[in-house]
Amino acid sequence: MRLYTKFTLYSALSKILIVGLFILLVPSVIEKLADSHTDAQLVHMKEKTLAIVNRVGVKQFIEQERDSVFSSYNILKEEFISIEQIQDPGKLGVDIQNTQRSIEGEIVDYRVLSYTFKSGNQFYLLEVGKSLNRVELVQDYLRNLAWYLLLILLFLTVIVDIMFTRYLLNPFKLIENKLKKTNHPEKFDFSTINSNTTDFKYLDESINEMMHKINNAFLHERLFIANVSHELMTPISVIKNRLENILVEKIPEEVAMHVIETQVTLTRLSKIVNALLLISRIENEQFLKGEEVSIPELIKEVIDELEDRITEKNISIRLNRISDFSIKNANRYLLFTMFVNLINNAIKYNKVNGVIEVTDHSENGHYQVTIRDTGKGISDLNKDTLFEPFKKVRTANTDSHGLGLPIVKKIADFHRLRLEVFSEVNVGTSFIIHF
Repeated sequence: MRLYTKFTLYSALSKILIVGLFILLVPSVIEKLADSHTDAQLVHMKEKTLAIVNRVGVKQFIEQERDSVFSSYNILKEEFISIEQIQDPGKLGVDIQNTQRSIEGEIVDYRVLSYTFKSGNQFYLLEVGKSLNRVELVQDYLRNLAWYLLLILLFLTVIVDIMFTRYLLNPFKLIENKLKKTNHPEKFDFSTINSNTTDFKYLDESINEMMHKINNAFLHERLFIANVSHELMTPISVIKNRLENILVEKIPEEVAMHVIETQVTLTRLSKIVNALLLISRIENEQFLKGEEVSIPELIKEVIDELEDRITEKNISIRLNRISDFSIKNANRYLLFTMFVNLINNAIKYNKVNGVIEVTDHSENGHYQVTIRDTGKGISDLNKDTLFEPFKKVRTANTDSHGLGLPIVKKIADFHRLRLEVFSEVNVGTSFIIHF
C-alpha cells in the first residue's frame, strides 16, 4: 500500500473516530448545556422577581390572590412565576428540578427553580419555571449548531490534511520518480531534492550516492565488454585465416580434422564475441529507432530465413491471424534479430515433427505476438534465470552459448516491449511479446 494512501486512510479513520465520539458524547453535553442555559435564565428571572418584590413588598402580590398564592404565566404557558406563603420550611435556599404543573387543567412539564425566603415574620416560596418544550428547542438549536460546526470542521480538516500530506510527501514522490529510472543508471537524475525534512534529504543523498556507484560499475562493465570483444575479434580473424591456409596445403587427414575442429571452436567463439558486442551496443543505445516496422511482414521474413532448419526437423509452422500492425520509432535489424532468436529457439528445442504456432492478437490499442512450440519446456526453477547471460536452462545437442534470450530481452527493453513466458515440461513453451 502506498504511503500517501496510508496517510489518507489514517486521516479518514481519525475523522470517523471523531464523529463516533461526537455521536456518543455530544447529546449529553448538549443536554447539560441546555440545562445550564435554562438554569441561568431561571436565576435571572428569580433575581428580577425578588427585585420587584423588595421594591413593592410581597404583600402587594399575596393580598391580590386567594389562598395566599400569587401566580402568573404567559399565554403560551412557556414560563410561569408563583409566590406562595408557607409554614416554616426548615431550610432556606435554591432548588432546581424538572417537575409537572397543572395550569388551567393542563399538565405541563417544567424545569422549576424553587427559592424559599423570609419576609418579615413570614416564609414564602418563590417558583419560576420554563417549559421543557422550550428547553428542548434550545437543545435542538445547540444540536444543529454542533452538527454544522462538526461538518465545517471535518471539511476544513480534510482539506488541510490532504494539502499538508501532499506538501509533506512531495519530496518523497520526487524520490520515487527518480527510483523509476534505476533500470537506466546513465539516465538517472542526480539532482538534489529540495526538502526541509531531514529523513527525505538523507534518503535522497543515499540514493544518489548509490546510483553513482552503480552507474560507474555499469560503465566499467560495458567498456570492458566492448574493449575485450573488439580486441578478441582481430586475433580470431587472424587465426581463422591461418587455419584456412593450412587446409589449402597438403596435410595428413588426421591433422586436417583437428584444424576443422579448431575452426568450429573459433566460429563459436566469434559468435559469442559478436553477441556480447551486440548486447553492449544495445545497452549503450548505439542503435537508432527511426523506422516503422510491419511486424507480420517481419515474422514472415524470419520464417523464410529459417526455412531450411524448419524443413530439416520436419516442423509444422502455423501462422494464426497474422493481422496488419506496424511499430513506429523502431530498429528493424534489432526486431528481426529478436524474432530470429525466438523462432530459432522454438526450432532448436522442439521435437522432430513438432509444431510452432505464431499467433497475434490486437484489441483496444494493445498488440501481442505469441510464439508457441511443442518442445521440452522449461522447469519453474529455471524460469527466473531465463534471460541471464550464459545461463543455458534447456539442454540440447546444439552449439548454444546462452546469449540468445538475453539478447531478446535487451532488444525488448530497448523498444519498451514486455515479455512473458509460459512453459510446461514435456508440453511446450510460449513466448508472448506485448507491444
